[in-house]
Amino acid sequence: MNQQETPNPLNTARDLLRAGRPGEAAPLVSRFLQEQPHDEQAWHILSFALSDPEQQAYALRRVLQINPGNRAARAQLSRLLRPVPVDRPQLAAVKALAPSAPATLPAQATREVVAARSAGPLAARSPSTFARVGQYVVVKGLMLFLTVAIGLYFATTMINYGGYVDQIFEANVEGALQGVARGLSDVPPEDIPAILENARQSMREAYGLNEPFMVRNFRWFLHGLTLQWGDAERLAVVGELDNSVRGIIAQRLPKSLL
Repeated sequence: MNQQETPNPLNTARDLLRAGRPGEAAPLVSRFLQEQPHDEQAWHILSFALSDPEQQAYALRRVLQINPGNRAARAQLSRLLRPVPVDRPQLAAVKALAPSAPATLPAQATREVVAARSAGPLAARSPSTFARVGQYVVVKGLMLFLTVAIGLYFATTMINYGGYVDQIFEANVEGALQGVARGLSDVPPEDIPAILENARQSMREAYGLNEPFMVRNFRWFLHGLTLQWGDAERLAVVGELDNSVRGIIAQRLPKSLL
C-alpha cells in the first residue's frame, strides 16, 4: 500500500500566500520554526505572511542573522524601515491578533519584538543603521586608498621606465663630482681618481642606484605614498623656511581650496 508523503509545510505556506491567504500561512510557518528556529527560508516566508511591520522586520532580521548575504531580505527590510510621512503612535507591546488573521511569530520571537518596541524604534534601528553607515565609509575609504596607491605605483613605474629617473640621479651625481674635483687641487693627481670613484659609489648608494630596479621602484612608491617628495631645488620664496615639496603644497593648498 502506498503511503502518502507528508507535505512540506513551507511549500504549503507558499501556496497559501499565492492564494492570498497569509493568515493561514503564518501559523503553519510559526509551528515549523518552533522545531527549526535557524531555517533561513522559513523566516523569509514568514515575513510575507505577517501583517505587522515590526514583526515583519524581526523576521527579516532573523534571515540576515542566519545569512547576511541575502540581498532580497536586506532590500525588503530597507523598504520596510523606510520613513513614512505620517505619524504613527508607538506600540508598547505586540497587539493580540484577531482570529480572522492569526499571523503570529514564535513565542520567543514575540517576546523579543515586545522588548524592542519598549526600547523605542530609534534604539531598535539605530545600531544597525550606524553600523551600515560606518561599514560603507570604511569600505569606500579603503577603496579610495587602494585606487590612489595602485595609480601611484603604476605612475612611478612608468616614469622610471627606461631609466629616466636614474638618468636624473646620475646627472646629479656627476654634477656633484665636478664640484668635488674642483676642491681637490691640493691632492696628488694620482689619488684623485680613487677619491672621485669612492665619492661616486657613495652617492650612487645614497640614491639607491646600486639596487635592483624593482627595489628602487618600490622605495620610490613608498616615498610617494608617504608624501616624502624631497625638496624644491628651483623654488625659493623669501620668508619661507620649508622648501620641501610636501611643505610647499601644504602651505598653498588652503588658498587653492578657497
